[in-house]
Amino acid sequence: ALALARTYDLRATPNALALAPDGATLLALAASQARVWSIDVRSGASTAQTLAQPDMARSGWLAISRDGAKVYVALTRAAPDARPMIWRIASSDRSSIAATLDALPPLWDLELLANGLLALPRGNGASGGIELLASDTLSTTARIDSSNDQHHVVVGPGGSFFGLNFAHNTITRYSSAAPGVAWRTAARADWQPWDGVFVPGSP
Repeated sequence: ALALARTYDLRATPNALALAPDGATLLALAASQARVWSIDVRSGASTAQTLAQPDMARSGWLAISRDGAKVYVALTRAAPDARPMIWRIASSDRSSIAATLDALPPLWDLELLANGLLALPRGNGASGGIELLASDTLSTTARIDSSNDQHHVVVGPGGSFFGLNFAHNTITRYSSAAPGVAWRTAARADWQPWDGVFVPGSP
């Protein structure tokens, strides 16, 4: 049976969580405050890092590298001109680099792919696709399927990943090895794909 083990009071409203691969550190992001916390799961001790000025209309997302050494944060309305920004933060000393992203089409999510690329779905109701960034430099390496909009990303096996569109009710499979569309489901009225996970061993 599930039981409450511990409560962490951040005095904020986190909208994204990520657990380090070793299970020892929990990361929490409050996008409106542009603040990310690193929480020791065992002791509850935490440290916070502020990345930008507060903005109540902001959205944000977290990702962490497989070795736990790097944390990635994407925030909308973060630059002085209200463009989105992305940060790479070193877990060891909290040092960071940042890059400003294009404002449009709007940014919807952030995922770190198995090959080390960062996938950012974009969409305005008609176009956007997936923007791929190098995780070391935070520079754009490719924009794929830009004539279709996407909202969320699910990481799959072998460099594949899936784009979920909750407006057009479709799922698209992409390859990051040779960036492109593998297939897309037909739009359906009986579902609205919003988020998901890929189960190991599935075809």
